[in-house]
Amino acid sequence: MDDLKATTRRLAATLRAVREAHGLSIGALAQQARLSKSTVSNIESGEGNPSLEVLCRLAGALAVPLGTLLGVETRSTSTVIRAGQGALIESPSGVRGRLLVAADHPQRTEVLALDFKPGVDYHAEGHVPGTEEVLYCIEGSLHVGPAGHEVTLEAGDAAQFPADTAHRYHAPTGASALLVMRYQPTGR
Repeated sequence: MDDLKATTRRLAATLRAVREAHGLSIGALAQQARLSKSTVSNIESGEGNPSLEVLCRLAGALAVPLGTLLGVETRSTSTVIRAGQGALIESPSGVRGRLLVAADHPQRTEVLALDFKPGVDYHAEGHVPGTEEVLYCIEGSLHVGPAGHEVTLEAGDAAQFPADTAHRYHAPTGASALLVMRYQPTGR
């Protein structure tokens, strides 16, 4: 019974956080999920006992996996792609590239070119639920990843990790990198 109460509390908190991250009111989410406002409100207050159909409607309206709403443990490790790994792609025009990540997500994606001065040790708070980052080290050396699960990247290495929890970028001798952020949009 305690497990059910804990799951209900986790569902309530996660649903509220994801809804707010999307910039939706309870009424707007209810309308998108084809549910009553009282149903959504009851779930967020921890008083509801939603069916699987209701949970699927909410997850669909928020464009998140059902496991996200249930607070299913997500991976806390990084996927590392070492220099020379990844599918090589070459076009007839002579453009060459290395496929680091290919995923179909209905998420917003941002790509940033980053320069780290020697000694930078940046600790980032978690972003909205579902956020992932892919960091490709162009030059130098970086220690990156979720707090307590950092990995070391050298030039040509890349790491993919969940960024909806605290994470870190540390460049003892300086570095340049390419960052791809994928996260749930705040408005729909």
